[in-house]
Amino acid sequence: MVKTGELAVFALFEGVAEEELALLAGGAQLRRFKAGETIFQEGDPGGELCLIKEGEVKVSRLIREGESQGLGILKKGGYFGAISLLDGKPHSASVVALSDVVTIHVQRRDFEKLAQAAPACGVKLLRKVTASLCSFLRKMDAKFIDMVQYVSQNK
Repeated sequence: MVKTGELAVFALFEGVAEEELALLAGGAQLRRFKAGETIFQEGDPGGELCLIKEGEVKVSRLIREGESQGLGILKKGGYFGAISLLDGKPHSASVVALSDVVTIHVQRRDFEKLAQAAPACGVKLLRKVTASLCSFLRKMDAKFIDMVQYVSQNK
């Protein structure tokens, strides 16, 4: 079991009351991964948010059989799995530990319990997660445009 104080240190939960954090912490799990270990693969069942308590991870997607494209490196204090947390669908990317990593896994059902028990807090958390996803999407849009321009200039 994860303690509320372990969640409170994450910027995502800034301003969330201890009793609200307790709704998430009760079902959360602490997990440890060695450097090089896969935390989950693209297509694995989703429905959880993974908070990085210690270490660094690499997020990537398959582009061809056996070949992947890095999407980013996340460090202590970051999180991943937000898309599958929101839609409950399989993970859209793979995550591998770059160093020894400790994560806290918060289940979608616990987020839903929190949203029902404290709707204002649920909305606040959803806004934070959505803002993070929007920021990532804007970066990916810029990379896509750069790629299109590169291809069109090199025809």
